[in-house]
Order: sequence, then structure tokens, then C-alpha cells
Amino acid sequence: MFLRLLMVVGALLWAVDAGKAQVKLPGPPPGCETGQMRCVTPADRQAAAARAAAIRAQPAPPGNLAAPVPGGTPDYFGIYPNYANSPLLRKFVNPLPGICTSPGQVTPCIPIATKDTTTIPGSDYYQIGLRDYSQQMHADLPPTQLRGYYDANPAATDHRNHYLGPLIIARRNVPVRVKFTDNLATGAAGNLFIPVDTTYMGAGAGPSGGNYTQNRATLHLHGGVTPWISDGTPHQWVTPAGDPTAYKKGASFRNVPDMVGPGKVVTSPVDRLIFRMVWLLVSAM
Repeated sequence: MFLRLLMVVGALLWAVDAGKAQVKLPGPPPGCETGQMRCVTPADRQAAAARAAAIRAQPAPPGNLAAPVPGGTPDYFGIYPNYANSPLLRKFVNPLPGICTSPGQVTPCIPIATKDTTTIPGSDYYQIGLRDYSQQMHADLPPTQLRGYYDANPAATDHRNHYLGPLIIARRNVPVRVKFTDNLATGAAGNLFIPVDTTYMGAGAGPSGGNYTQNRATLHLHGGVTPWISDGTPHQWVTPAGDPTAYKKGASFRNVPDMVGPGKVVTSPVDRLIFRMVWLLVSAM
């Protein structure tokens, strides 16, 4: 009876603590400075929402609360959307891109990747490349510089880059294989065209001197049945062929056993059997 009473009291205390935890808002992480976006706490957001609601209730916003302008400083706690880097855009003037219905289609569309079913029997084999390109994303904007995918299969009728890249139409119980080629520029020409925070792990200085390059790339699929060697983790990146960097591939980079690269596909029966066994094992997990 005494033990049961202790259990009841403990459960009540836990319920009280849990109730407090649901309404208690954590403070900023150690070392954060006021105004830094990464250091905004739930309490900051609730207070900002309350201030914005009060201001919107007024007949006219105060004169000192002007909307941010292109190139200006974002105001994370004001009443306006942050158009610090973009102009005001009209809504509903551009249709969403559909699937491309013909080669060389001019209107924005997403092509279907070219499938190869003969190179590796029993698998749908695709060749996908990555490179820089530009595309107009809105009628009120000039072309935007982007980094994305294109169909690298020589048999494809459309090798252009399209936003989001070519679609891969997977079939149930049929392995999908992708030969991925990093076609970004080498050296400094392959740097990203947006600011890069080199203080993050895996960016900036490497373990043996020199810096990691900004033209590294990897593939990752959410929700797929994928062996770990093809999962596209942050440590499975590759750099373009011919890049002078000392860091040419990530520590966890692995070729698929029967797709040993670079630049070729090995189709021996033994290697195909090994991959098929691995794929079936992962599928059963």
C-alpha cells in the first residue's frame, strides 16, 4: 500500500512538472546575442506576435515601422514580411510548372528522366548530372542563378536544367540506380553564389590543411529503401573530376559494388548478384 501511494504521489508530481513544462518557454542558448535569428526563442516569437497584432489593430502603423526594402536589414519582429532581398511580387501571375510533354518545351515544366532498362538488367538505370544554371522564377524577377540537376543520359532529348530536376518514375519492386555526376566548375569557379558560413562542421578548413571546396555534392532520397552506401549522407559527397582539391570525396563515400566508377558501370553477374542481395536484405528490414 505504501509503495502504491508513493507511485501515485510520484505520478502526480510528474504531471505537475509536465504541466509546467508545457507552458514554460526556454531562454536563449548560452552565448546568444539579442537579435540573432538563430537565437530567437519561443518567448521572443510570442512577444513579437503580440506586438504585431497590437500594431495591426491601430488605424495606421507608426511612421517608424516602414517596410524593409531590397538590400535593407531584415526585421524579424516587425509587422511586415521580410522583403529585404526581394521586391514585392504579384500573386498568381505564374502557373505552377507541370510535366514536360514535348522535347524542348519553352514553358516552365519538369521533364521525366530518361530510363535505361538494358544496361543493368532488372533495374531502372538513370544518369543525373549537377551544374549551375539560371531560370526565371517569377514574371517580376530577372533570371535567378540556381544549382540543380539535369538528365545526363546521352539518349535524353532534353539535357537542359529545369527547376527541381528531372522526375524519376519509380516502379514497385524494381531497383532504381542512379549514376550521379558532379558537373560543377572546378576551383574557385565552383564556389557557391550565396554566402557560405565556413564555421559549420564540414565546411571551411579540412583536417589536414586547406579548405573544403564549395562544389561538393551528394544525392539523398527521403522515404526510400536505400542501402547505406547510396543514402547520400553529409559524408558521401564528391567533387567534380579534375578539381585540384585534396578533399575529393567524403569519408563515407562508396560506389555501388556493380557500379564501380568513375564513369563506368560494371555489369558482371557476380556484382549484380551482390547488389541484388543487398537490396533485398534492406527491403526486408
